Amino acid sequence: MSESEANLFEEILNREKIWFEKDEDEVQAGRTFLFGVKRDDFSRAQRANFEVAAKHRKPLITNKILRYSLLIIFFGFLSLAIIGYVKS
Repeated sequence: MSESEANLFEEILNREKIWFEKDEDEVQAGRTFLFGVKRDDFSRAQRANFEVAAKHRKPLITNKILRYSLLIIFFGFLSLAIIGYVKS
């Protein structure tokens, strides 16, 4: 989790009025941000975590030309399959 992700997560927890404890830990790979929430608020905190992950995720195929080419090829094959099914 990067610092921007940790800050956004903390902001969402504060907005949702979820009690939490925050700590930072220095590890060999860099800094780790630790959050502790009450067991009763776990599902709400998990939803906030999913929201942060969704905002910071990267596309599976980062190259736009390749991504759209694969989509065009997929829909081309799909349309051929549908046409073949209808004609048979």
